Amino acid sequence: MLKLFLTKKLERVGYFVIFDSSAGAKPKRLFQNVFLDNLGDIYTTVDSPKDADYVAIPYSYFSIQNIPGYIDECVAVAQSANKKILIFAYGDSDEEINIPNSIIFRTSQYAGKKRGNEIIMPAYVEDLGSDDFARRFKKDSKPVVSFVGWAGFKNFSQKIKYLYKIITKPYLYRQGLYFRRKALGVLNRSNLVDTAFVIRSSYSGHKNTIELSPEEARKQFVEKINNSDFSLAVKGDGNYSLRFYEILSLGRIPVLVDTDCPLPFEDKIKYDDFILRVDYRKINKIDKIISDYYKKIDGVRFVTMQERAREAFSKYLNIGSFFMIAFKKLEYEK
Repeated sequence: MLKLFLTKKLERVGYFVIFDSSAGAKPKRLFQNVFLDNLGDIYTTVDSPKDADYVAIPYSYFSIQNIPGYIDECVAVAQSANKKILIFAYGDSDEEINIPNSIIFRTSQYAGKKRGNEIIMPAYVEDLGSDDFARRFKKDSKPVVSFVGWAGFKNFSQKIKYLYKIITKPYLYRQGLYFRRKALGVLNRSNLVDTAFVIRSSYSGHKNTIELSPEEARKQFVEKINNSDFSLAVKGDGNYSLRFYEILSLGRIPVLVDTDCPLPFEDKIKYDDFILRVDYRKINKIDKIISDYYKKIDGVRFVTMQERAREAFSKYLNIGSFFMIAFKKLEYEK
């Protein structure tokens, strides 16, 4: 089992989720309340960095990066014991993280910018299919594509801010809302697919911005995915999608708008066996790509894809399973 020395505890900063079984629970954050009950199976802690396999900063990097001297102090501890340091950069930023002799787990990155010491981790989401994974069977009609979420605007001011953001960014790096709206528009106008969309004008993952009760929002979200053949997954402000993992947890097929998205364990997981990728440069043809793909696969493969999606989430892409595998690999490579 991987032995970790955890750097100095900070007051009023919450641990990253794998270092505290209740760290995923945040009062205002919705639908990401992940409780890990098997932390003792993932790693063990030691009292001295010299006895450790790695030194670990047990916080999300973005919550401690501006605390004066803290990272330098952690690096000094690792260097004094001649150990590599583990960083957990959970969040939307794809900024360069220049910490010597480090291994960086991060959610948001572009494949073309990914550095050799970076490991892509999944977003942590609730396992929506743990109690009720129900297979959907292929029909002869047009495929149904679902989406429930933020893709509209509350007011004109919000739209102006959005337009400013997209015209000041290179195409690939535009806000996920741009690609989301683009894909939804193409699909809505198409006669090649049927759509099951619920468009909201604000982010539903936070108590301050959700438009309806969390219970109703979640029920609507799950039902639309379960009653569809495909569900749209597009990046958010960071180059990754929580929705992608939620769809997999339900055993449904994500249509991933691929904005140069690296995915976790790409050396282990044959993603193209159970997801449909659409290159962001072909988003204007997303309806035809989905339709042609649906016609090409038979009923057996359609069900198998759902089973593999569910299996991939359960075995590799929920946050506990991911780190259990990732840490075993680090232990082997140390």
